[in-house]
Amino acid sequence: MSSDDIAQAAGKEYNGPYLTGTHYSSVDNRRRITIPKSLVDAIVAFNKGERRIYLRKKGNKVIGLPLPAVSKIYTEFDELKLSDDDAIQRMEEYGSSLHKVSITEKDDRITLSDNLSQEFGLQQDTKIVIKGALQFITISQQETE
Repeated sequence: MSSDDIAQAAGKEYNGPYLTGTHYSSVDNRRRITIPKSLVDAIVAFNKGERRIYLRKKGNKVIGLPLPAVSKIYTEFDELKLSDDDAIQRMEEYGSSLHKVSITEKDDRITLSDNLSQEFGLQQDTKIVIKGALQFITISQQETE
């Protein structure tokens, strides 16, 4: 069953782009991560030409969300009542955990600030794996044997 078949079965039609594949890389000495071209192309298509992504720590992974994924979350939060203290706390926790980064035009890299590098546990020379998860990407440390 194709992704389009799954989308149609769910009552939706979707023709891409998709963020897919498993890619290996490392964090360089300037805390830069090269994002594979196939993923960058899909992110830029998702973002209608914009070269940015929102990063968020989730467990032992960093989630990279293109703009439509963030917009979808915003829409869900927009339906919550601002008089609900729990809703406000959830919005604050989520919003404060998102970090906007740009993807360079020339070499498809993102740069982590020193603080993000520490928060995400992705220091210089860290071997990483970048995985497509259809609508977003994940970045995590490669498991050592």
